[in-house]
Amino acid sequence: MKAKQVSELLSESKIYIDFGEHPGKDRIPREAAMAKCVVITGVKGSAKNKYDIEVPDKYKIEENSEVFINTVGELISDIFENYEANLSDFTSYIEKIKKEKEVFQEQVCQFLSNENK
Repeated sequence: MKAKQVSELLSESKIYIDFGEHPGKDRIPREAAMAKCVVITGVKGSAKNKYDIEVPDKYKIEENSEVFINTVGELISDIFENYEANLSDFTSYIEKIKKEKEVFQEQVCQFLSNENK
């Protein structure tokens, strides 16, 4: 899919589910959150930590759990029944994403000022 197609699809969705490997700070979960999708991930790779994919633990599901399928099904049902309440759990994640460019620029400036000392 092209970037525009991904963006369009996310804007029509309420849930984004990704049980992939998450090798680092993934772009698509961030785009999904910005598109007002409730993001559900597993706990592989960087999804395991709270820094790269900063979604509440409720939305990070252990793929090897015996109750995995039931847990995912119940969570999806709850999201559709209480979408706004679940989406509000992502407010801080969305705000962090919005500030990423500014934070990056500040970090670069700080790095450069330290290099010149």
